[in-house]
Amino acid sequence: NSWKIIYNGTTKEFLYDHLQPGNTYKLRVFCTSPIGQSQLSDILTTQTPNLSPASCHPPPLNGAAKTRENNIKCDNPPTNGNSEAFANVKKAEGNQDDKRRHPGSKVRCTSGSHSMKCESAPVPSPPSQCGTPVVTCKGPTCIAVSWEIPVCNGAEITDYRLEWGKTEESMHLIYTGPCLSYEVKGLIPATTYFCRVQVILTVISM
Repeated sequence: NSWKIIYNGTTKEFLYDHLQPGNTYKLRVFCTSPIGQSQLSDILTTQTPNLSPASCHPPPLNGAAKTRENNIKCDNPPTNGNSEAFANVKKAEGNQDDKRRHPGSKVRCTSGSHSMKCESAPVPSPPSQCGTPVVTCKGPTCIAVSWEIPVCNGAEITDYRLEWGKTEESMHLIYTGPCLSYEVKGLIPATTYFCRVQVILTVISM
């Protein structure tokens, strides 16, 4: 007896949003034409889901205590390195036990004194020694020499010095700069050469 028409149209679907949560509904469909009405379809039973409960109210406090002050005020703040002072402590209202035991009582506070402030910075030290250069043959008269950045130890590396020669005693400077590699050209084929790298740094006084 509670059947009612909620949609009449030509589309094959319909969204009905006036339902109540947690209720059971029954649906059926029929179609019409200029000739007449069809038979009713089988009944479809559906149930709308329940809604989650609303959030609870915060629980009441026992004795309805209201905090009046929660900080500590010192009557005699410590000066000149004194480490002790008296402080008035005010307890929360509405708690009879606190009123009997601590009715505005004085509490002895102890604080440690601080030392004088000191600033210190370590002095940069020279970088570590460069590792053995890596030599790569580019051709019969060209060799590429490369090296890695050494441990700086707080110092700023500005340049590298590459020395080159046929003997250790005859090595001379052929490159100065910030690059980590250098190509030596115009060499004599099948000849032995010696090389070494030195670090040039700048130390800033603190």
